[in-house]
Amino acid sequence: MAEMIPETLPISSTAGEKRVFAALERLPEDCLVYYEPVVRRRHPDFIAILPEVGVLVIEVKDWRLAELSSVTSDTLTMTRGGSTAVVPHPLQQARGYMHRLRDECRKHPQASALMQKEGRYSGGYAFPFCHIAVLSNINRSQIEREAPDLMRLFPPDVTITRDELAAWDVLEPQALLARLKACFNPWWPFPKMTPAQVDILRSVIHPEIVIRANETDLVVLDLRQERNARAIGNGHRIVYGVAGSGKTVLLIARAKLLAEDAGKRILVLCYNRLLAKHLASSLSGHRGVTAITFHRWGVRSGVDFRKNEDDGAFGIRLLTRLQSNEHLRGQFDAVMIDEAQDWPCSWFQCAKLALKEPDTGDLLIVGDGSQSLYHKRNFTWADAGIHARGRAINRRFDLERNYRNTAEILRAARAFAMPPDQEAQGVLALPVEPETAIRSGSEPWLIQLDDPASEVHYAAALIETWLRGGIEIGGRRQRIRPSDIAVLYPRWRHPSRHPDATVMTLRDRLNGFTRAVLLAGENATGTLHDQAVKILPMHSARGLQFRIVLLLWVALLPSPFKSGDSDIDRGLLYVATTRAEDMLVILHSGKSRYVDDLYRALGTVPP
Repeated sequence: MAEMIPETLPISSTAGEKRVFAALERLPEDCLVYYEPVVRRRHPDFIAILPEVGVLVIEVKDWRLAELSSVTSDTLTMTRGGSTAVVPHPLQQARGYMHRLRDECRKHPQASALMQKEGRYSGGYAFPFCHIAVLSNINRSQIEREAPDLMRLFPPDVTITRDELAAWDVLEPQALLARLKACFNPWWPFPKMTPAQVDILRSVIHPEIVIRANETDLVVLDLRQERNARAIGNGHRIVYGVAGSGKTVLLIARAKLLAEDAGKRILVLCYNRLLAKHLASSLSGHRGVTAITFHRWGVRSGVDFRKNEDDGAFGIRLLTRLQSNEHLRGQFDAVMIDEAQDWPCSWFQCAKLALKEPDTGDLLIVGDGSQSLYHKRNFTWADAGIHARGRAINRRFDLERNYRNTAEILRAARAFAMPPDQEAQGVLALPVEPETAIRSGSEPWLIQLDDPASEVHYAAALIETWLRGGIEIGGRRQRIRPSDIAVLYPRWRHPSRHPDATVMTLRDRLNGFTRAVLLAGENATGTLHDQAVKILPMHSARGLQFRIVLLLWVALLPSPFKSGDSDIDRGLLYVATTRAEDMLVILHSGKSRYVDDLYRALGTVPP
């Protein structure tokens, strides 16, 4: 079966569109079919990417022959339900969509990958494009018998009539593909489209799936994530899943999708400042989207930030202001919340008031109960005014599967995940099972050193070795860039030194042979986008990911202070370990029960 986006048609689709959808779904599995994609703010009915044939644009009409008059190659007059209108000829519509698609492909930063490199047609597309019309309620024999003049205006090579559409239903996948291939004129043999070429086409058809694009690098959502972003319904929706399942990617894609409507204003909120910067950068091409921390949004709304104030109290003050000022509330068509497990009740109430339609507007709440770091839940969704019944999404979107970490990294992280089916801020914690990882790799390194300073020097030496000689990942030695590496550490208080002084020592040591930046605190020296080794607290790392992660001073967890919370510290270590995509290195100097848990999780005896 072909890949269909979306997987099912909306109720509003016509009977003809449903028939065409059902037929195209039976194409070979490497084919990709879009229903009503957006091409320069126009919506063709279908675009099919057929890797062995080309790109096909299809326009479907449910018209009856008696409803048509004054047909030309450009327009026709249609009379239905007592009203008459002049409408574009469907072949002309499909041709226009096809030309728009070709034009947009040429603007892509990697357009050259779609072109022929040599020969007579160098600079032309490597594969053909085609457009056809489907008349789902008109038989070919009707046209021949009742309106033979229309044979020229609806030629059989590019017009599929009702009887021909019925024949599609009994064709085998390859035979159907051959029938569509016969519509292409011209058609020429070409090497089957590569996955990279298909991704370029996908990124043109649905730009919201682009994570990163330039002349040398294109990263897009996978098909699962793309379908999920389009399958989220309107209204209040709660999405929860394990770390690395693509929740933030899903939120970004959904925001981009809604932002296709230039008239919509969208607010994206989170707790973490670094995550807010990441979200803002990912959505920077969409003017109608504001991505910001909740605290920053509150300050912009006129509520001053008070140091050491409880988050819930800050939210209550903002809620009071929103309730008393109609100009501040109801400014957004959609609100999206990432890392919602750390939100107090008052924050959700404020976010709801940001909507123009608080009870029915688009409110997307994303989280993972295992990553809660700041609060314990003491309210229900109903208390927050969220319509949650029947609106929670997890397994339907494969959000119990981990796409970021290797199975080996998940084995280390599992010891620190919240028990399954418990809730943090109304967001469930799903089971963390290494078997849900789609990749395997190297075992994490757990290394004991003499003292915290030795950990810093060891980390620096290790990073220098990697940058100079590469590292073996997945059975082969790979080149490592500074931006692939992050060093995470818990917040701590050394009896004689401020923690920033220690991490600055690490930064200075690294700067002797590469570039390294601090991402948090008063001494922050860079951003997530710097081509540098990143050094940041574990608390600031949620929602982020890096190829290689080194953890410093792990024996300082759980906190020995009375104010410490072992559940929060456990969640902190879960967050830290799950930031690593390919390689996790854990350094410690000293003992703690969490260090013992790590040794046991990795199948060794604690020292």
